[in-house]
Amino acid sequence: MGLSPFENVFHLLGAKGRVEPDALDETGPDLPFTLPTTVRALYTTRVAVPLPDGSIWDVPLPDLWANYSNDEVPLPVSSLRALAESDRERHGRYRGMPEGRTLVPLIYENQGNFLLAFEVGPDPDPTIWVDNAELFWIPGNDAWVRAYDSLSEMVFDWIARYYQIDWTPLRFRSYDATPTDRLRAPVHRHANRIWLRHPRTTLPLPVLDRLQERFSMTRDGANHHFEVAGAHLTVTVATETQGSAQAAWWLAAEDVTTLAQARRLVDERMAPVAVPWREPPERIS
Repeated sequence: MGLSPFENVFHLLGAKGRVEPDALDETGPDLPFTLPTTVRALYTTRVAVPLPDGSIWDVPLPDLWANYSNDEVPLPVSSLRALAESDRERHGRYRGMPEGRTLVPLIYENQGNFLLAFEVGPDPDPTIWVDNAELFWIPGNDAWVRAYDSLSEMVFDWIARYYQIDWTPLRFRSYDATPTDRLRAPVHRHANRIWLRHPRTTLPLPVLDRLQERFSMTRDGANHHFEVAGAHLTVTVATETQGSAQAAWWLAAEDVTTLAQARRLVDERMAPVAVPWREPPERIS
């Protein structure tokens, strides 16, 4: 099984993802283009999030994303439609749209302040454009600009930002959630923002062996869990070919000193291979 572009989302939530290809309905009349691979993955992935009572919240990834938002809901796949030149003429917000690109609106802010669109092209994980950056998270520019280099990064960044707020996920913590819902809400173990991650690297299998020799490990399917000097490292490994594999990384601790020490130990064991660690996004103000 290949590595999901959303593995870091699963790491953040302590969840498991699975692909259900039959969940994708591409029969809409206004879909004259091939969906990029990561867009297909978005609409065909379900996420199993553990709850404190031992049950599982099993939810499609677009719905999970909507739960970690200000009630913004990705469009259903049957509603995806590329913006056309005629859109520039009938609606002012599209006049600054970059020319020569096929852009498909994916999600609208709940009051219509901005929209985010993916670009159709050869990239399997497409670039994301925003039409009103000043009202998004990119200050100082209100024209159409690139918001993210990839869809997978936008989904993670969005969920990770709203994960830090005490009223998400909406299903369990919004103003209309019942007291029972609140008691069943997923535990946000990584809300302290003391973690590092990376969505995909090429990992030589001998290097994985060195990690297993140095640190205590348990395995859960594709997830390799290591205890590293008081911190916890998860390496999700998939698509092993010719002595290497694709791997997603998650390193978390209870305090910044422990995290720094664990990172140093992992980096030493990984050398000369390096994990280009990424830090948590800024909090939503």
